[in-house]
Amino acid sequence: MIERYQSWMGEQGWTPFDFQRETWAAMAAGASGLVHAPTGTGKTQAVWG
Repeated sequence: MIERYQSWMGEQGWTPFDFQRETWAAMAAGASGLVHAPTGTGKTQAVWG
């Protein structure tokens, strides 16, 4: 899952933020939670799947 997201972001010319990578890892481990980050920083891409 994480590789798929990183690949997609790379195709867009984007580099994932640390919080996005951490979110992907947590989701892959079965965790749930809340992403708190400023508007426009990629929260949707952090939880999109």
